[in-house]
Amino acid sequence: MTAKKTTAKPAAKKASKKAAPKASKKAKGAKPAAAKQPKEKKERKPGLLTSAAQVLAAAGKPMRCTEMVQAAADKGLWTPPAGGKTPERTLSAAILREIAKENGKARFKKGKERGTFVAAK
Repeated sequence: MTAKKTTAKPAAKKASKKAAPKASKKAKGAKPAAAKQPKEKKERKPGLLTSAAQVLAAAGKPMRCTEMVQAAADKGLWTPPAGGKTPERTLSAAILREIAKENGKARFKKGKERGTFVAAK
C-alpha cells in the first residue's frame, strides 16, 4: 500500500473587514408615512369572451367569431384594443379552450357548421 501524499495548502489570507452596520429603512426622526387612501374601483367592462357569450345568448342562433366580435363592438359591450389585428382568432381559440376545459359547463357549444358556435343552455 502506498500512502497518498497530501500537500498542505496554505490558508488564504482573507481581508478581515467588518461589515458596516446596515442602515434601517426608517431614518431616525422621520415622520411616519401617511395612511394610503384606498383606490376607487372602476367598473370594468367585460372581456371579449364574456361579451361573446352575451351576444350569442341574445342572438339565439349559431354565429361565427367575426360576427360575434362585430356585434359585441356594435353593442358597446367590448372595444377592440388599439394594436389588436385578429380578435376573432383570439376569440375562437378562447372559446375552444373553454369548451375543452369545462367539460359540459362551458358557455359555448360548437355549431353544426364549421366555425360556428352556439350558446349552451
